[in-house]
Amino acid sequence: MRHASEWKLTFDPDGTPLVLVDYGQEIDNELSIALERACELVPLLEADPFIRDEESQSHSFSVKVYTYQTLDKYARRDALNSLISTAALGKKPLKVEVNGIGGYWQYANSWLRTLMPMIDLDADAPCYFKQYNIVAVGFSRTP
Repeated sequence: MRHASEWKLTFDPDGTPLVLVDYGQEIDNELSIALERACELVPLLEADPFIRDEESQSHSFSVKVYTYQTLDKYARRDALNSLISTAALGKKPLKVEVNGIGGYWQYANSWLRTLMPMIDLDADAPCYFKQYNIVAVGFSRTP
């Protein structure tokens, strides 16, 4: 269900900032962050296998952001241009802010795993949406 974002996600906030999601932008669903922990299944010859904790963890999440345009051709243009603006993104910090909450959270390293721009011409106005899939590590809170 689409609604106005109460999140702000800024990639590389201290370098060349790129706001992926801003307050008030239309998003598909509330941001959902999954904790992923690396492990290894260790098989044993004479006993049941066990799971070894590899002591690393990451967070992964995806968000779909909508942008409306006046004409179909502008929606197509912006969808293609979004690939250019994010093509050079590598491992950078990611700043996470929540509207109305002081301070922010930050990931030391994040990676834009995929960006998928798609065009929706059946909406009330021509629009395109960007589906971001992000994996991040080094989570901390700054008051």
